[in-house]
Amino acid sequence: MTTSGQTSPGAIPPPDRQRMLSEAVELHQRGRLLEAERIYRRILQAEPGNPDALHLLGLIAKQAGQADAAIGLVRQAIANNPEVPAFWSNLAMMFEEEGRHEDCESAARGALKLDPWNGQALHCLANALRASDRYEEAADAYERAVRVISDDAALWSNYGATLKRLGRIDEAVEALRRALALSPGQAEMHSNLGNALLAAGQRQAALDEYREALRVDPAFAAGYTNLANALLQSGRANEAVAVLRQCLDAHPGDRKAIAYLAAAAAETGDERTRDALLDFDRFMARRQWSAPAGYESLEEFNEALVAHVTRHGTLKWEPLSKTTRGGSQTGELLGEPGGPIPTLEGMIRAAIDDYLSALPPDPEHPFLGTVPSEWTLTLWATVLDREGHQAAHLHPTGWLSGVYYAAVPEPSGGSLDHAGWIEFGRAPDNFALEREQATRLFAPAAGLMLLFPSYFYHRTVPFAGEGQRVSIAFDLMPAGEPGQEAATTARLSPAEVEAETGRVREMLGGGRVRDAIALARRLVNSAPDDAAAAYLLGVALYRSGDPARALEWLESACRLAPDEARYVLDLGTCNQQLGHSEAAVAALEKSAELDGTTIEPFMRLATLHGDRGRFDDARDAYERALEREPGSGPAHYGLALTKKFETGDPQIDQIRSVLATGGMEPDQEAVLWFALGRALDQTGELDEAMGAFARGNRLKRELTDFDVAAERANVDRIIGSFGPEVFREFDGCGDDSELPVFVIGMPRSGTTLVEQILDSHPRVFGAGELNDLWRTVNLVGRWLPAGRSLPEAVTEVDPQAWAELGAQYVRRIRRYSKGADRIVDKLPFNYTLAGLIRLMLPRARIIHCVRDPRDTCVSCYLTSFQNDRGFTCDLAELGETYRHYWRLMTHWGQVLPGAIVDVRYESLVDDLEGQARAVVDHLGLEWSTACASSKIRGGSRPPA
Repeated sequence: MTTSGQTSPGAIPPPDRQRMLSEAVELHQRGRLLEAERIYRRILQAEPGNPDALHLLGLIAKQAGQADAAIGLVRQAIANNPEVPAFWSNLAMMFEEEGRHEDCESAARGALKLDPWNGQALHCLANALRASDRYEEAADAYERAVRVISDDAALWSNYGATLKRLGRIDEAVEALRRALALSPGQAEMHSNLGNALLAAGQRQAALDEYREALRVDPAFAAGYTNLANALLQSGRANEAVAVLRQCLDAHPGDRKAIAYLAAAAAETGDERTRDALLDFDRFMARRQWSAPAGYESLEEFNEALVAHVTRHGTLKWEPLSKTTRGGSQTGELLGEPGGPIPTLEGMIRAAIDDYLSALPPDPEHPFLGTVPSEWTLTLWATVLDREGHQAAHLHPTGWLSGVYYAAVPEPSGGSLDHAGWIEFGRAPDNFALEREQATRLFAPAAGLMLLFPSYFYHRTVPFAGEGQRVSIAFDLMPAGEPGQEAATTARLSPAEVEAETGRVREMLGGGRVRDAIALARRLVNSAPDDAAAAYLLGVALYRSGDPARALEWLESACRLAPDEARYVLDLGTCNQQLGHSEAAVAALEKSAELDGTTIEPFMRLATLHGDRGRFDDARDAYERALEREPGSGPAHYGLALTKKFETGDPQIDQIRSVLATGGMEPDQEAVLWFALGRALDQTGELDEAMGAFARGNRLKRELTDFDVAAERANVDRIIGSFGPEVFREFDGCGDDSELPVFVIGMPRSGTTLVEQILDSHPRVFGAGELNDLWRTVNLVGRWLPAGRSLPEAVTEVDPQAWAELGAQYVRRIRRYSKGADRIVDKLPFNYTLAGLIRLMLPRARIIHCVRDPRDTCVSCYLTSFQNDRGFTCDLAELGETYRHYWRLMTHWGQVLPGAIVDVRYESLVDDLEGQARAVVDHLGLEWSTACASSKIRGGSRPPA
């Protein structure tokens, strides 16, 4: 382990630090992440720059699916000690998983400077080079990596695929055989080997591997299409048709399968199928553009496009992974600030909207029956020189594709007929086809845009003109359709299903949520009647922040296994998150009936009832929990919050008895002391009550890493960075959505009450305390210069970022309610982000809840928060934190006059309807009497 040379006055002595690190690493390796995290944070509290603790905490963040936080922590570790190869190689791995290939390469090279034979760094470097079309360099890195890590099937597979791309076929076959030997049960490995064998001319061996891949995984789409491809190259079109129909039964809309089927049907004489798939008149659209807004002429716009793409930093000559020859191709063009690309994007989106609105419904057609309701867009440019062309290809990841022509020089004399034209429908030359194919040719022209299904094969007749031919291609890519995953008839054996569900659980346990979603989707295809498969997909989607899609799969799991208590419990939680309160109650009650031992359903029920202001029902749920687990600290505390105690109440003696037994975890003991304090406070035993609160707070304080000096410094940094000039500079840059509403303030200042008032409005959804804003803000580093961070670098953020971040946040919260006009995020600590909210979402409403500081601080001290930052556990720290909060809110009021509306808790209590009317009016909504209903007032105590 390494150490940092700088320590704080309360530094941990080196021997103790090493002991704590060793203990934490052991806990970490055993999967006890929360306990390990606490130790890492205690080390960082004493030594804020300790690189080992920063690095290990980053690994925990990665396991929790918090990629941006993980990257930030490991970067800090490297800044404090750049001489540790593992720091660099783990950072490279994190970048690779995020698709940040340039950053991955840089980090991997950082590791290799220190350790030239670091296997993980070599593997990451090779993958990054391969993703950047630098195959020769990638092959060298893979060759070095397999010398160090000889038993990694994925490494050998990647190496083999790279060798195949380079035309080193015999070596590729050998590498892929090694991969398969290391992982014999993987369909993908068989398929990859089949591809190499096919390239080597060993068609029968390739066919055998593809069939084995489908035996291993009958739902493996690439197994079908690779098998069909080999059959078509072998002149066996009839067999290919059967395979492709089987593929489309399992995977409706698979682009390769449709393209291959069109070619195979034509070859077998099935013109009806061919014409239905290659219906050029029905599925192709042409649009000739004139001058777009902001440009005086079409020529001016096209000149700007040509200048932009021909100087683009990603432009690469004849990239090996593409079909462009005699020309160059760029990488992704979207997301760039200013210039002609945003204008072109708007034109493309308008054309796509027109295209989609004109499509006739036809659920039986593999293209029309798979129209995506959600999609993303990708753009890239192609620049052809004289004799440049593109071979026949399709876009398998797209659903709808298109091209816009920016520069089309006149062909020179003696050129081929139709030089530079685009042809649709002609299959690749390596298909052994004898019959005439259905094709269609289009002449390109500057300003012309063509749209066509992504499965249409298309090629460019070699261009022969003076100058460069410049076009911008695009794909509409489905973002994932609920329900499509189960549209398959393929099956796995029970043993195979059990093994695959085990892999999904391992991925979820390791924080690999995206991998878990991908595998779980394949699993529900293969085992549509398996409840565990549906449940795990639901859990994975829920953890990814998509409760709406998760609900569908959790409901499916509960239909398949209605007596599985855990499935029903999580279905209730998902319904609760989405605001489906009655459905949530029903599910949680059923879960409690199915499992007669656990208290979890009752605890969730109590929280749900409390959030709805139904405190009598919450109290009943806590009492039922204590019937099952009399020593539960959270249940005792919850009951203490919702009932009226009298002297001699038996619950008080019960709490004392549990405390007297000892031997419990510190956090459980702390909650029990708070419960006792609550009870004694109501019976008038004030001195003993305060003693109980003090003991509970001391225990909690020992479990946190709060640093009041760091709090003060953070507020100073924010105030110093967000002056009025920042908001003038970025005026008008954010997303103009009015959907978000932020309720901010100190805890116990009335934020819950304000949210309940708003949630009662029929056009408002109260989403609770969300982490979505923080997750979104963490992405801002993509628009900052390397090595710079917020808040100090706020003026260095690319202006385009604010609109994109704002739109991303809106997309995130829209998942909680599809129909609401306003969605409320009531995380109190968002007050530190008020400036960023204003930049990202200038039309969002910010409501600041204010309460008498004495009442606020005392209430905080007497409350056991579920997620405690630690500042509420010590009265001196609590008071100082309040002063820093008030300093920051005063600053926001000065630099953002009128942007934040204050709502006083005392005024709400005295005049609920009058204050509620003012808040609803601030949201731009009409008044609803539900916002002043007795439900909000009711219960044993009003929520603060």
